[in-house]
Amino acid sequence: MLEDGIIGKSTSEWASPQLIVWKPSGDLRICVDYGELNEATRVASHLLPNMTETPERLADAKFFTKIDLVYGYHQR
Repeated sequence: MLEDGIIGKSTSEWASPQLIVWKPSGDLRICVDYGELNEATRVASHLLPNMTETPERLADAKFFTKIDLVYGYHQR
């Protein structure tokens, strides 16, 4: 596909090499090597909230906006 111009080489520092290999059953499997990406990834600097406390913290809330849900999910 690279030779045919369908795909191109990635210059992104976040790219991971991918291979297509045969499984013992005869099917194809995509294998991705995330080793270099794992080395470049920062360790989380804050802990996740305690899930048992979350319902208690939200018990008195009456309204939720879309912004609340987006920022709560993505933890920005």
